[in-house]
Amino acid sequence: MEKSETCRKTGNEDAVFHASTARTSFLLRLFSHLNWECRRDGGHPEEVASVISRMWKQFQKPDTTQEQEPGSPETFRPTVGVSFVNNPELSDIRFTVEGENVYAHRIMLYNASDRFKEMLKIPSGNIDITDVSHTTFLAMLHYIYTGKIPELSIQALCCLYAAAELYLIPALCSAILRDLGRILSPQNAAYIYQFAIVHNNSILLEKGEIYLLTNLDVLITQAKIRDLIKSHSADYYVCAALSKRLSSAFSASLDEKL
Repeated sequence: MEKSETCRKTGNEDAVFHASTARTSFLLRLFSHLNWECRRDGGHPEEVASVISRMWKQFQKPDTTQEQEPGSPETFRPTVGVSFVNNPELSDIRFTVEGENVYAHRIMLYNASDRFKEMLKIPSGNIDITDVSHTTFLAMLHYIYTGKIPELSIQALCCLYAAAELYLIPALCSAILRDLGRILSPQNAAYIYQFAIVHNNSILLEKGEIYLLTNLDVLITQAKIRDLIKSHSADYYVCAALSKRLSSAFSASLDEKL
């Protein structure tokens, strides 16, 4: 009896394994066909993109990444308001950025990051900044003083992220990644997804993949999205990542039904 039960369990496990292998193979072929349609002259990837989106919508689970922190859990605690940003009043340190003076306060910057802490060891009352733009530097100060990101374009947000990494402000990096995940739209999906790929941020990559799978039937008409579908780097292959996420959604849906 025990032997029969063991054989039955083994048979079920084998069936599940073969079904999973077949599903993975099918999805890889599906995305390979999507890639091929995007590459060939006069290709029509719309039909296969529509199939992929319908499959995703059928098997997907609610996106819960909104509640997660994409980056450091460290919380930034500002102590003064926006009126002190680039205000010479009580300023005890001055920066020159792209030929323009920017006024700041040592105590705010000293507590903001180790990079600023090192810079402020210089006794000079004026420091030249050559690694970020004037606009980006002011936006960074705005966050340091207020704990809020000023209203910026997508491109400016991405520049601010690079500056936050350079100046060792992880809380700002996290805030920018949250904002980018929240404002995903057909107009900026390609740019934000490409940004996530370049910076290899797992939370933003997940949100980008989910957004693409959900809206691929519409987004596939964009040349930038088709270029992403065709892209293949050593670290990240868009089609493989999307296929893996769709396969995981299918498996999770199947497990719930069993």
